[in-house]
Amino acid sequence: VGIDVAESFIQEAKQAARQFGKENVRFEICRLDNLIANLPDYGGSFDLVLLTGAYHYFYWGSTLSDQCFESHDAILSRLATLCHGTLIISARLEMKHLSDNVSDKNRADSRRASEYTTRYFLEAAARWFDVQTGPKLGRYPTYIMKRLPSEPARV
Repeated sequence: VGIDVAESFIQEAKQAARQFGKENVRFEICRLDNLIANLPDYGGSFDLVLLTGAYHYFYWGSTLSDQCFESHDAILSRLATLCHGTLIISARLEMKHLSDNVSDKNRADSRRASEYTTRYFLEAAARWFDVQTGPKLGRYPTYIMKRLPSEPARV
């Protein structure tokens, strides 16, 4: 199952699946909270969740979706709901690595900007996951995060 908020990305994924003859895949336009609210319809919770290059959009929002969350805790608790196994994230976790339009747009919220750091991310992630730093994907590290045994996260 592949999820995105951008129709163009979903169409590209569907085209790639057709090109490689993959029929056992599904790509849907969906926002994170809608996915969680309808998780059984998408076949979740999932053993593996892969999130590459999108984490900062959950934190700050984007031009494609105004949905954003107020903290790392808010995001990671939702991701913990989606994932009962392994979450792999590759993300830019420092303000200086974000594109100008994202960092400029949100620089006014000094508390959130000051908490958008790898340290705050890792502290929050440790509430739901055992976090290991993996290899770099481009310039940024991956985090391989095994879901801790606990009650399901509540959103």
